[in-house]
Amino acid sequence: ERGLAAALQAVAARARVAVDLRELPRRRFPPLAEATAYFVVAGALLTAPEGTGTVEVAIADRGDRLLVEVGHERIGESEPRLRGIVERVAAVGGRIHIDRNSVLRAEVPLATLADGL
Repeated sequence: ERGLAAALQAVAARARVAVDLRELPRRRFPPLAEATAYFVVAGALLTAPEGTGTVEVAIADRGDRLLVEVGHERIGESEPRLRGIVERVAAVGGRIHIDRNSVLRAEVPLATLADGL
């Protein structure tokens, strides 16, 4: 109810790993876009094994889409457990990429979601 930034602050506070919220959105988005971005971050945090260094999270407002980035040193090892995240992002017409530099990047479209898919 208070928006994506507040929800991410709450999930970061409950995480079992250290989280650095580097960039958070300042405005509201369509509810499905916010829910999808939240799901990406929360799911990625769940895959971070204890002892992982600080997980860095950034949500950038690109006008027509949200760019969600979650990085930790072992995210590539978590790839099989990220299938639900990949499917959720694809279901809203988004894209996701996990690079070998330990960063998960998801693009969540806003225009499609504003129209209710």
